[in-house]
Amino acid sequence: MRRLNQRKEDYLSSLNRLKEKAIRSSFTLDMTDDMIAMASNWEERLRAPKGEKKDDSQVWATSFAHVITLTKREKNLTRKQ
Repeated sequence: MRRLNQRKEDYLSSLNRLKEKAIRSSFTLDMTDDMIAMASNWEERLRAPKGEKKDDSQVWATSFAHVITLTKREKNLTRKQ
């Protein structure tokens, strides 16, 4: 989104529309606010801001909990490896 909006005002307006869509899609308000706050300070148009990078951090946002929960069969497969 930052690449598509050259002016900061347009970028912040796009972020606001994204926040509204995320809330309509049942994303948690705390997570949405955190991500929008982080993105609102993003000045670089081609790369994410530099900072501490955590190799083990992953974000998976979904309102479908069954999608990120392993089945018994999947759990057994991961144990065997």
